Amino acid sequence: MSRIALARALSLIGHPGVVMPLALMVLSRQMGAAAQAALGVAVGITALVVLYSLWQVRRGAWAHVDASQRPERLQLNRFVAAVLLGSSALAWLNGALALGVGLAASGGLVLVALALQRWCKLSLHVGFACFAAGLMWPNAVALGFGALLAGGVAWSRLVLQRHVPRDLWVGAAVGSLAALLVHGVLPGLQ
Repeated sequence: MSRIALARALSLIGHPGVVMPLALMVLSRQMGAAAQAALGVAVGITALVVLYSLWQVRRGAWAHVDASQRPERLQLNRFVAAVLLGSSALAWLNGALALGVGLAASGGLVLVALALQRWCKLSLHVGFACFAAGLMWPNAVALGFGALLAGGVAWSRLVLQRHVPRDLWVGAAVGSLAALLVHGVLPGLQ
């Protein structure tokens, strides 16, 4: 397998719409019904974002579903942030506080990317890979696998020339901070 093909595969596996549901699948084995509900929400949000992206391409507003051009990325990130934060509010209103916190942290990650866009193109692939890995705590095996995947995703984003190192470091820091925030807030809710 060529270096570019491997990078593309890692980038696809490390897509936020893949790593977050995968992380929730691991958690669902540990946490039961609450994590299974979160998995359903994550899959639903992913499907909604994919449909939105396909619709933008079909109507000619975007060149490609990956939203690589800056105006496309800005529009996609605003849409994703609104969906995540709206879903967080719905979760809170329905008493699913842990889910609400996770969705709020996810939305916050995207909002930070939007806020920093003039300074860097924060890698949401790396940010969400680090966030998903951090959610695995205290399962050391899952956390280690998630960290390896996050490192592979960072490498892939460099090889594919989607980001520069600063974008990856900032994404990793913000994603890790989101996981720490979730772990810090959840015990107070239980």
